[in-house]
Amino acid sequence: MDPQLALETVRADYERRLEDAAREREARSAQRARRAARRRVASGDHVERTTYLVILGNTRIA
Repeated sequence: MDPQLALETVRADYERRLEDAAREREARSAQRARRAARRRVASGDHVERTTYLVILGNTRIA
């Protein structure tokens, strides 16, 4: 095999692997952001529900 061709092949393979790794990192980061957003929404909903129940409970007591 021609040494220049071998070098270009190895370089192309290396660049492809770097691009694949970057895409995987971006996908994991986006997934992590979606999970964090869902947690924020869920915890906010929990706080609202708890506040509502406390107010409802205080109204019944009064």
